[in-house]
Amino acid sequence: MKLHLRTRHVDLSPALQDQLREGIYRALGRVSPWIREIDVVISDTNGPRGGPDKQCRMIVRGRAIASIVVEQTGADVRATVAAVAERAERALLRATSRSRALGHSLVTS
Repeated sequence: MKLHLRTRHVDLSPALQDQLREGIYRALGRVSPWIREIDVVISDTNGPRGGPDKQCRMIVRGRAIASIVVEQTGADVRATVAAVAERAERALLRATSRSRALGHSLVTS
């Protein structure tokens, strides 16, 4: 599972970036066999004007399922990323259970 973390108008320390990556891996660990790649973009919706709005957009590309896109905006980067990761996990669980119910095999190669 590859994870790409990018920012727009948000400065994140290397330590915070590592914490966010670890949190994403931990949240999606249960469904990681079905994930090929994750793109995460953290942006400041107010841009240089400041303000508390940080947006996290996560695109999860699966092995045998369609891509999943989850977005959320919040004041705290850590909490927003954690919430998006949890929602992505739930969406992946739904998608994989639907795929199994329809008789599709989930390829993990």
